[in-house]
Amino acid sequence: MTRVSQPLSLLQSPASVRKSRAFSLIEVVLAIGVLSLAVVAMLGLFAPTMNSVKQVVDGNKATALVGMINAQVNEKIDYNTIGAGLSGGANSIMYFYAWERENPQGGIDIVMSEPGGNTPGSTDTDGDGNAETASPIADQDNLAGPAFVVTFEQLELGAGNYNYAQYPNEAYIPFLVTIYQLDLNEGFNINHLNEATRVISYPSAKLR
Repeated sequence: MTRVSQPLSLLQSPASVRKSRAFSLIEVVLAIGVLSLAVVAMLGLFAPTMNSVKQVVDGNKATALVGMINAQVNEKIDYNTIGAGLSGGANSIMYFYAWERENPQGGIDIVMSEPGGNTPGSTDTDGDGNAETASPIADQDNLAGPAFVVTFEQLELGAGNYNYAQYPNEAYIPFLVTIYQLDLNEGFNINHLNEATRVISYPSAKLR
């Protein structure tokens, strides 16, 4: 009995016969372009958020410094040092550095330099009791966080309420503490201590 062979076209389903259409080069390029625009737009949304997060983190660190600064004032900075530093006129300002530093034990220390009249003073960074000339700029290998410049300046309490020139006769010295973010690349620059770099300000006082 002779077997009749069927044409191939009759044995295949219409779906298998239909040719699959590939993406053209133009379609691929357009798809990549649309995806790139979407990614760029998302990054643009994330950038302000990341900046805000960084500002919050740095602000929290600066706030944590407030307690350390108050302890520094009470324990290490002499009454006469602050009085002499602020009694030279309305523009008298004392400066010092504050930064986080990794210690040899793997922990984190907050280091503060001695206050200076025109620039921040030196500090004892190795714990030997002697003040080195180290600053956060010179100590970048050991930095564990942001660095700050802290200022003490005369605090306006009202006309005639306090005479800084007469601090030896007073029981206390009021002053305004301001913490500024330090740009390590620029170093210490008085002109950079402005509202853009200010983190926090608060009043304080040194008792005799």
